[in-house]
Amino acid sequence: MRTWLWTSLLLASLGLSFPLQRWMDAQRGQAAVVEDSLYVSSGKTLRRMSLGFDALLADVYWLRTIQYFGGRMQLVRGRVNFLNVKDWHLDLLEPLLTITTELDPNYVQAWRFGGTFLTDLDPERGIAFVRRGIENNPDEWRLYQDLAYIYWKHGRYQEASETYGRGGAIRGAPAWMKTLQAVVLLKGGDRETAREIFRRMYAEGDDDYTKKLSLARLRSLQAEDEMALLGRLLSAWRERSGSCPQSLPALIKSTSPQLRNQMAQGGMQFDDNYLPLDPEGFPYAYNPSTCAIALADKSTIVRWNSY
Repeated sequence: MRTWLWTSLLLASLGLSFPLQRWMDAQRGQAAVVEDSLYVSSGKTLRRMSLGFDALLADVYWLRTIQYFGGRMQLVRGRVNFLNVKDWHLDLLEPLLTITTELDPNYVQAWRFGGTFLTDLDPERGIAFVRRGIENNPDEWRLYQDLAYIYWKHGRYQEASETYGRGGAIRGAPAWMKTLQAVVLLKGGDRETAREIFRRMYAEGDDDYTKKLSLARLRSLQAEDEMALLGRLLSAWRERSGSCPQSLPALIKSTSPQLRNQMAQGGMQFDDNYLPLDPEGFPYAYNPSTCAIALADKSTIVRWNSY
């Protein structure tokens, strides 16, 4: 397990070499983008110049990658769609990840990070990146999981299923990889499939952002399920009475204690007056004239156009 602090201290003590440092300094600024002060160069060239310290240099560039990504995240927070990384202008992300993985082709964490976020910038480039990761790490089942997710996300269910199967055949891969092979092929992009995929992504995520993204999608899926259930209850009320209930608490109180317990056991939250709350704790919006239910404007549940 790499430790950035150890890497930094070791690099500081070794200094790598004066010629290498001079050569790296000469590259500074060549590929700078607007306010970004990072610089990039060829990972393969760096590897030749590294005097045996290519793994340490890979750690340096991985740290730069994370710092760059985090810096862009802070810069765009509150200004653009936070969860749409296309709006972040991550011009240096692919070059930095490429250098990191050229310096150390076995840097699985960098391959996985690139698979998650390069795909959002350009699906085909993300797919190509993860494929290179698999070529360099053919026994790393998590890379197959990442590639299968990309295929699934873009509706390429046959390729997703095949990739889950290939990854599931690797020694040490969990049994659920084979399960997802069948489920994806059978059910495609339904919500239950999405939920299982994001559960696995959350459990296997290597970085906080991936985990937060997966959790946000899981909560969004839960909200969709809850609104679908409330919608069915509203339709049944309207069919019986010819009108809509005046409030959601009135609807919930009209149900049996058994059903309310089932809803609570399924994760649905209620306030003290039986007003149903979304997974982030905000009351659902309700229109008593149309029986329509939706997320409240102030809710922090993410509205996804797609999974």
